Amino acid sequence: IYHLDATYKIVKFYYPLIVFWFTDADRIFFPVAFMFTSHEESVDYKFFFENLNLIINQIFGVDFKPQFIMCD
Repeated sequence: IYHLDATYKIVKFYYPLIVFWFTDADRIFFPVAFMFTSHEESVDYKFFFENLNLIINQIFGVDFKPQFIMCD
């Protein structure tokens, strides 16, 4: 299962930290990507996922197209 969350108050100016990870069947946590952003808007998430897909494509040669992502 892929998970996505943003947390605050990590840095002095309270910029959100977007965290993306997955868990396996044994509920083990595997961090995938992190991004600080000045806002938490659609354009920020679009940038995040476009670049995540680009990196995964360059490293593994596949498109990242998950069926589900769990967010809160």
